[in-house]
Amino acid sequence: MSRCPNCESPRILVVLGPKPRASCRACGCRWIQQGREQIAVRLPGEGSRNTHPSNPRPGGGATTSTSG
Repeated sequence: MSRCPNCESPRILVVLGPKPRASCRACGCRWIQQGREQIAVRLPGEGSRNTHPSNPRPGGGATTSTSG
């Protein structure tokens, strides 16, 4: 039985597809489940895929300044 790589809870949800995605119902951790292996583990609070270190604004989007 697969368990959460973060909290070891057996309460996980696996969505089947080309990259089977999984998430833990107990702690909110997300990852890609490949057989018995868990890869690309994202812990709760690590941010979303819409953010980037070069983006100072939360929620995504580029900032521009105009000088005239």
